[in-house]
Amino acid sequence: MSTNTKKRGLSPAAPNVDPTAAAAAAAAAAAIDKPAKKPRKKAVTAKSLGLTKDEFESIKAAPIKRTLKDIVKKLAEQVDEDWHDGYEDQAETKGEWFEAIQEPLQAVLDIGVGKKTAFLQCNEVLKIVSDSFYDLLACPCRCDTKDELDEMDRSFELQLPWGETDYMATSG
Repeated sequence: MSTNTKKRGLSPAAPNVDPTAAAAAAAAAAAIDKPAKKPRKKAVTAKSLGLTKDEFESIKAAPIKRTLKDIVKKLAEQVDEDWHDGYEDQAETKGEWFEAIQEPLQAVLDIGVGKKTAFLQCNEVLKIVSDSFYDLLACPCRCDTKDELDEMDRSFELQLPWGETDYMATSG
């Protein structure tokens, strides 16, 4: 091995390889292994969706989730406090949950179906309502939750965006 090769740190098999070219090739190989940077997400605002601030607030997931979760938590606490004799209070809380889903469902109909916008947000609202319903069913109440909702005399009206007829949602 020549002394020139030893000084430059090159192997004897590749005496003509430039160290900077080797470093560049190694950097290029490392760049191929790295995933590409994700593009920046656009901020979703009422204006970008063509909605008023009130409409945009009506499909925000966090407040809806918090409200429904609080009702389910209240039911769970009632069950823990008095499983056997607290069924009347538990039924009232289930009715409260039923009434709490009216506004989010109406917002999904108005915005997602009627205005044909904010599909991601509307889908999130529907998933929250669904998840909350399963959470409600998971509470070990004395009376069956589905049966109680069927027997309740509660209802609310949803205005359908495609016609003049309204839909009456009933708990039974």
